[in-house]
Amino acid sequence: MAMDSCKILGYHIPKETQVLVNVWAIGRDPKTWENLSKFRPERFLELNTMDYKGHHFEFIPFGSGRRMCLAVPLASRLLSMALGSLLHCFDWSLANGVKPEDWI
Repeated sequence: MAMDSCKILGYHIPKETQVLVNVWAIGRDPKTWENLSKFRPERFLELNTMDYKGHHFEFIPFGSGRRMCLAVPLASRLLSMALGSLLHCFDWSLANGVKPEDWI
């Protein structure tokens, strides 16, 4: 809810107006994401300045600012532990005898 009247991108927002954010549209904005219809998880491995800690609206499902997800610090710590446990406790191999050099 807008605490005071303000102008955003040329639109007048009256005081106490409830503003809804279209998260679906942000996640599919072609100005933000290249090839947004393709499944490319490696796009998040590229070095850039975006983070998920509430400062970049590309990751709005985690929230932003004071209202961001309370579990983000917990998830960021537990994710590395869970992945490390999986890598440590299982013997991983490629299916059907595929060699790593053939796969790349």
